[in-house]
Amino acid sequence: MGAGNYFRRTERYSGSLEIDFFLLPSSFFLLYSRYMILLFVLVGLAALLFGANFFVAAAMNLARRFRISEFVIGLTLVSLGACIPETVIAITGGLYRHENIGVSDLIVGQIIGSNVSQIGLILGLAGLLGVMNLKTKALFYQAIFLIGSPIILLIFGQDLLISQAEGLLLVLAYLCYLIPMTISARDEQKKQIVKGSLITDLAKGIIGLIAVIYGARLTLDHSLLLAQEFGVNQSLVGIFLLGLGTSLPELSVALTAFIKKANNVSVGAIFGSYILDALLALGLGASISGFKVDPAMLQFDFPFLIFLAVVVVLFFYSRKKLERKESLLILGLYAGYVVLKVVTSL
Repeated sequence: MGAGNYFRRTERYSGSLEIDFFLLPSSFFLLYSRYMILLFVLVGLAALLFGANFFVAAAMNLARRFRISEFVIGLTLVSLGACIPETVIAITGGLYRHENIGVSDLIVGQIIGSNVSQIGLILGLAGLLGVMNLKTKALFYQAIFLIGSPIILLIFGQDLLISQAEGLLLVLAYLCYLIPMTISARDEQKKQIVKGSLITDLAKGIIGLIAVIYGARLTLDHSLLLAQEFGVNQSLVGIFLLGLGTSLPELSVALTAFIKKANNVSVGAIFGSYILDALLALGLGASISGFKVDPAMLQFDFPFLIFLAVVVVLFFYSRKKLERKESLLILGLYAGYVVLKVVTSL
């Protein structure tokens, strides 16, 4: 193939580094418009979700072989699998930041958007489908991290930077959350018969990993281009496009749990994903190179996330369950957040 038949698209960020996005046929480059960039973002998200789905299936089978309880499967393995997109994007963002590429608003915005979507949109929708119950003992432990995680991020961000050291502290905080929960729930249920073999599960995991890595790079690269081409703040793209897009696995888990009448998995997956995003995903990315924090996020987004977490916890505490009327109010708060965010960003 002649060199003249191809064109390499490059973009410069932070005035210091150029990124090669694709080696494209020159004829195709004529069609490489704003909407093609958006299409590549969606393709990247699809690859992320495909990979995460393979991982979740394999992880759940392995967990059931070792008699891990239904709630903890949702809280740890399912939430970890569902959060692979956010985690890999955050790690990739940390690597980009290490190369002086400005992606902080995109990454932090993604975490905020994902968290608000999880306990606002997805929990609200799941509550509309059926009553969601949670034991008081489990709720108290979850509430500490549901409310504490955004508070920690708000405190760490006061100097407009989540540093590498603070990123490591976030990872440590997640381990403090995960390990006691997993140990206390061991042997809570009998061993189940699991379809498929160990080799099949491992193969699914490898395929999923490849898809996730490719999808993360594709999504992040073209999200940067999208913000630039449309002239919008990276945080807006992160909150609404990446944050909502990467939360689709949690929505899928909630719908599947409703169909199978396993709402404990749904609650566990939503809470676990929320905490994992805030502590582990952001912490791993920040530990590589640190992320800058937009002052607007400190003034509006993080306080709203704390408020929403408090509301959710109070609803569960007051009646030990989440019913349709509470779910409607949570959805109303999410809608209000979306409207205010869009209006203030214009």
